Parts: sequence; structure tokens; C-alpha cells
Amino acid sequence: MKKRFIILLSVIFLFGASACGSKESPETAVTNYLNAFNTLDTETISLYSSEEYTGELLNDESGSAALSKEMLQNMSFEILSSEEKGDTATVTVSITNTDAAIVLSEYVSSAFGLIFSGLSEEEMDAKMTELLAAAFENNKESTVTNEVTLSLSKENDQWKVLPDEEMLDAILGGMYSIAESMSNAFSE
Repeated sequence: MKKRFIILLSVIFLFGASACGSKESPETAVTNYLNAFNTLDTETISLYSSEEYTGELLNDESGSAALSKEMLQNMSFEILSSEEKGDTATVTVSITNTDAAIVLSEYVSSAFGLIFSGLSEEEMDAKMTELLAAAFENNKESTVTNEVTLSLSKENDQWKVLPDEEMLDAILGGMYSIAESMSNAFSE
């Protein structure tokens, strides 16, 4: 009887251990990755990113961490579908965030009045950051939704997201494409 009990316990342990050893799905990796943006968790973003993540968007210099929080606090997402092929996968996600075009419109209108205010460069930077944060807060109900397909690769038995401009633009509510357009306009 004791021998049967030990064998039964061993079988249960083996099945339990194999279930615990299962790896997460591409959908779980994407969920953890995108949730990390909401909480400004740079460690988790780095863990799930296939490229070395520098944390520039979420750094804590000159109030940018607070601004990043404003930019990302309303971001939400829904996983629509996924497809896994060996060590690669794609996950289609609908990402919603505050519409950066509306935010920037209010920001430019507010900031224009500061041009000839006589503020020092340091005071101007602080005021501009404050105005942008306020524009995000004032327009958090104005959202834009983008559907993006994220590519993933398996590295050391862990799914890693291959970040791209389309994903970044969706996460930022269109801010990336607006910045690119402005940069291109000034470089011509």
C-alpha cells in the first residue's frame, strides 16, 4: 500500500512539474509588454523587447517620466489574434490612447503665448512640459485606436517583441508620426 502511494505521489509530482515548466504564449508576452508601458516598468519592457531598450521615453530626467506617465496612462489594448510558427509569431492588437493630434493642437495654442514671455530657458522648459502635461490631461477622453500587428521571436525560450515605428506610434496615440512629419518638414 505504501509503495502504491509513493508511485501515485510521484506520478502526480511529475505531471505537476511538467505543467509548471510550460512557457508563456506570444499573447501573454505581448500583454506583459504593453502593460509595462502603462506602469512605466522599464525592466519588464526590456525583458520582453528583442532590442536593447534604453528607456529614453520613460527616463526620469527633466520631468520626462511624469510626462511619459501622462502620455501612457490612458493607453489600453485588446489582443485580436495571433499566429505562431516555430520560433516566430505575430500578434494583432488594437491599441487605444489619447489622440496626440488633439493634444498637440491645444499645446501649440497654449505654448505660442510663451514665445515672447521673457522666461529663462530653464523656466521655459518647465512651463512647456507643464503645458504639454495639461494638454494630455484636458484631452484624455479624445482617443484614437490603431490596429497593429506585432512580430515576435523566441530567444532562449522566451518570446520577445520586435518593436517598430507603427507599434510606437499606436502606443503614443500618433505622437511618433506627428514628430516624424514635423522633423521631415523642418529638414526640407
